[in-house]
Amino acid sequence: MIPVRAAYVLLLLLLAASAAAHIVPVPPSSCVFDPITIEAPTSGVVGTAAPPAPADQFQIFYDPAASQATFDMQSVPPRSFTAAGVEGTFALPGLVVATLMSSGDLTLAPTLAFTMNATTTTVPITLTTGLAAAAGMVVEGMPIASDGRFALVGITAESGLGPPLGGQLLTVRLACQAVPRPDTDQFHFATRTTPVSATLTARTLRLRAIFAPGATDVPDFPGSPALLRASNGDTTIAAVDLPSGLPARGRRLFIGSDDGRAALGARRLQRPGPAAYLFAVKVKSPTLPAVTGGPVSVTLTYDVGGLLSRLTLPMRVKRHGALLRYP
Repeated sequence: MIPVRAAYVLLLLLLAASAAAHIVPVPPSSCVFDPITIEAPTSGVVGTAAPPAPADQFQIFYDPAASQATFDMQSVPPRSFTAAGVEGTFALPGLVVATLMSSGDLTLAPTLAFTMNATTTTVPITLTTGLAAAAGMVVEGMPIASDGRFALVGITAESGLGPPLGGQLLTVRLACQAVPRPDTDQFHFATRTTPVSATLTARTLRLRAIFAPGATDVPDFPGSPALLRASNGDTTIAAVDLPSGLPARGRRLFIGSDDGRAALGARRLQRPGPAAYLFAVKVKSPTLPAVTGGPVSVTLTYDVGGLLSRLTLPMRVKRHGALLRYP
């Protein structure tokens, strides 16, 4: 029989565990896509959607336990746009379920419907606030910020659309502001990255960092494409697209390369507790950002093994801007 005091302590522990596991309901957000940009990079044709009307507003419903966000666009009409003088419409499905992470990153895989020249074409595409790539081109979105703003991007190598948007590549960018902003802390923990060192010159970008996946995440380095983008504001410093991911070089080491121009590697660290990896990056011939004095902010976003993460480094300026270093 459990003594009264021990039973009381056990009850307190159970109550504490229950309180820690409790998920507070997240109220729905209102949102409207604006701006919407549809581009054929090969030809340089850009389609811009018409300004939103009241009917274009929709709601996003959240499920923290499932780490999901549902875009309810059942009452949203197709959005008109113009590309190179040709008018068309663009529509998403009525209900789209997205994965939402604690970082504010969203990923969804809808089928978009484009109507141009009296012909409707459906285009399956993955939209993300992280990185997307096709035919060597890497595009980046923006996770849900403190004010609720975010941007979804997608790219496909074969859209099937006719002129003027037909061609090898099609990119889509949808910006939105979720009001109120959801409490993303209750959603699945995203990969956490801690920088170790970084250098940037006109010859090479190098980075060393340690990342820890979320508690239930199991990375698949060889089976998932490896993507990386380094940027300063809107300027791309370097972009890497490794469709074959990071092949295994042993039980704990995974390395992928792009004809010697870029190499990404992840090595599992031997230490007790949750899994952690040393992440190494080397990219030749990056673009140096403009230096105006003081540290230069460089953001590195990567997606390896199916794990998405980003870090922003205040890099110190050396040699009159010819060398940037962290720390």
